[in-house]
Amino acid sequence: MDDPQFFLIKEGEKLKNADSVNMEKWLEDAPETLEKYSKGEFGNIVKDKKKGAVGKLFQAAAIQNQKGEEEILMKIVASYNAEKGTN
Repeated sequence: MDDPQFFLIKEGEKLKNADSVNMEKWLEDAPETLEKYSKGEFGNIVKDKKKGAVGKLFQAAAIQNQKGEEEILMKIVASYNAEKGTN
């Protein structure tokens, strides 16, 4: 069975596959949630922008295979919605 796909949408925008979203950019209008995401407070793996090419490759693989991805995404979206006052 294939992995489930998750989609994100903001009012006035098109539906986007969560796998193709730059989450930091998507959260720009919710600074509190963005800060939590940047610190890894949702259980997400924080990207280290200072790593070399090989380190970035291994980090990308870890992020891609991260366990609990669905729960992490749900926490991020719940925090975003709470901050923006939407359900």
